[in-house]
Amino acid sequence: FAHHSLRAKPLSMFVRFSPAIRFQRCTLGCILTCCGWAFGAHAAGRQVHAQFRRVAPVEISVDVELDEVDSAARARLQRVSAFVSDGQWGEAVESLRQVMETDSDRVIPWDLPGNQADVDFQRFVTLRDYGHRLLCSFARKAPPALELYRRRVDPLAARWFEEGLRNRDERMLLRVTGELFASSYGDDALYALGEIYLQQGAYTRARGCWERISSTLRAPSGLPFAYALRGQSVDEHWPEIAPWVASRDAEPSWLAYPDTDLDLAAVRARLVLVSLLEGSLERADLELRLLTRIAPQASGRIAGRDARFVSTLEELLAAARQWPAQVAPPGTWPTFAGSYHRDGQALSGVDVLPNPIWSIPLGDAQRAGDSIGAMFGFGGRRVAERGTAVLACFPVFSGGRVILNDHRYIRSFDLSSGRPAFPVANVDAESPLYGAVYRPRSNRLDVSENEAVRLGASRFTLTLHDNLLFARMGSPITGRPLGEQPVVESGYVVGLDMRAQGKQLPGFPLRPDDDGWQFEGAPVTDGVRLFIGMRRSGVRSQAYVACYDIHTGRRCWRRKISAAETQAHGQVEEITSNLLTLSEGTLYYNTNLGVVAALDEFDGDVKWITRYPRTGPGGLASGAIHHFRDLNPCLSWRGIVFVAPADFRGMFALDANTGQVIWENSHAGDAVHLLGVGHGNLIASGSQLSWFDAHTGQLRNRQPATGSNRLGH
Repeated sequence: FAHHSLRAKPLSMFVRFSPAIRFQRCTLGCILTCCGWAFGAHAAGRQVHAQFRRVAPVEISVDVELDEVDSAARARLQRVSAFVSDGQWGEAVESLRQVMETDSDRVIPWDLPGNQADVDFQRFVTLRDYGHRLLCSFARKAPPALELYRRRVDPLAARWFEEGLRNRDERMLLRVTGELFASSYGDDALYALGEIYLQQGAYTRARGCWERISSTLRAPSGLPFAYALRGQSVDEHWPEIAPWVASRDAEPSWLAYPDTDLDLAAVRARLVLVSLLEGSLERADLELRLLTRIAPQASGRIAGRDARFVSTLEELLAAARQWPAQVAPPGTWPTFAGSYHRDGQALSGVDVLPNPIWSIPLGDAQRAGDSIGAMFGFGGRRVAERGTAVLACFPVFSGGRVILNDHRYIRSFDLSSGRPAFPVANVDAESPLYGAVYRPRSNRLDVSENEAVRLGASRFTLTLHDNLLFARMGSPITGRPLGEQPVVESGYVVGLDMRAQGKQLPGFPLRPDDDGWQFEGAPVTDGVRLFIGMRRSGVRSQAYVACYDIHTGRRCWRRKISAAETQAHGQVEEITSNLLTLSEGTLYYNTNLGVVAALDEFDGDVKWITRYPRTGPGGLASGAIHHFRDLNPCLSWRGIVFVAPADFRGMFALDANTGQVIWENSHAGDAVHLLGVGHGNLIASGSQLSWFDAHTGQLRNRQPATGSNRLGH
């Protein structure tokens, strides 16, 4: 391997610290070695410690601010409960509908007692979904109220459902499940949506729809049976499991339909099929054992034919064990970590030749963080990086070209020869314009001033989608000391058509509204819209997600996620590079500000927000490695979202559909980068390379066997 593996998750790309981009040939693919370049003079030999004023170590506040419902909405919810207790069904239904419509986008804690997995974590949902939960609870607490509600909304729900079913219109069916979930058509719409998502290959979304049809389709804890029963024999423990699949009186810890009349055996069979198709064969086997116990003779339409569910699925499971493993197409790595899931899989059998085939200088190595420690009272450096040469550049490649950027230029080269993809006359290889496909029109951009007095390091990432290239350019600063005015223009987002030699797309570049707003890292796109994290400066940094039309550059929506203090504490400039994860129509955002959020890509509606316990005592002065996780998006894999925030000592896994904690490992603080999942193992790197069971979080292996979680070791 080269000196340092890529800070993203790809296992087919490795990075070393040298001021050049290099290409080496291997048997099944290619290896790129590259590093960042300086924003000013050579870092080596410069003494910057004198620029610092010594300040006392600070601790970040553990408080996190969300866009929660106000006291008036909470009071109206209390009145709903009072109406139900008094038997005033009409008043209860109308009051609840009004509050759901008025404050539908604000969030409220789910707050179910007895869920021990979430003792230190807290889930939030929109007030609209919370209202659906209350309406569903009427089936047990106040059946007349639910009956009255359905009489009022069923005509509209029926029209939406029938239109959606007739036209296979996903958005119309989602209107039923999103706005009229507790109507008589909510379960039918969930079933139909699951069928659509299954055909699309959106297995997590299909599973999420079908598991909401009944509270008996998950364990009482709210976790899927595959996690709640992992490692247990269904047959041996059936007496204890049997009550779990029967009707329940307890309120579920996720939004589930209260009284479906659908064939649940058919739903369970489809859950087995989803697990088979996504490659989760151990999960499929457990779910099949449950189906065998619950409905061994059930039959119906499955896998394109009418058959008995159990026997058909047993045949499919046996065949699935022989299916070849899926890998990424060769010669393509279109974004950070290889995919929008941030879990790109490389070809196996990489064989690296010892010498580079070509090498192009990129300039001076970027510096960062070597003196920040002096300011905050501790020494050391980042894992596998020097303060005088940090890893800054993360190339993408496709179609025989490699593309990379810094704050000013985007450059493209032929992957096999190293020659510029679009040659420019009279430009030699030592020039920063060598291979450039984009350079700014303005020369105002000079980000070298006060370079040492910053927390964080620039991370230059790109996104390539169908020959359209997107990158965040300009000043890397996303946070400034309170009251300080910017001296350079803010960062911006460019969109280039690589089929037209880097021609700027209409409506680009995208620029923030004012100096208080900043874009985070490179955006992701579904080919129609562009999604990007944003940060707003203030006493507390505020995290947002924004959506732009890819054809016009018009902003479609912007959603606030959270606000909290950062490690910089308003004393120094801050550089952050938070990236979104896009999987099956859902945007996952690790804010590094106390919460992880899941948003619907279509309208930005919150699906769930999970608040985790932030690191309290010690702050930056503790010198803990996890403070330097500064390029750490969520990793999405088969319905699990893995997160290692910079303000959390360990890492944890969340259910992608509900945001509920599956596991937490508070002893994984030395894991800086989540590299990916292979053979059921979550692989993380830091002071050591570690393998964790992806389903339980338990440590399986670590190389080398001993290490340190202190900076500089």
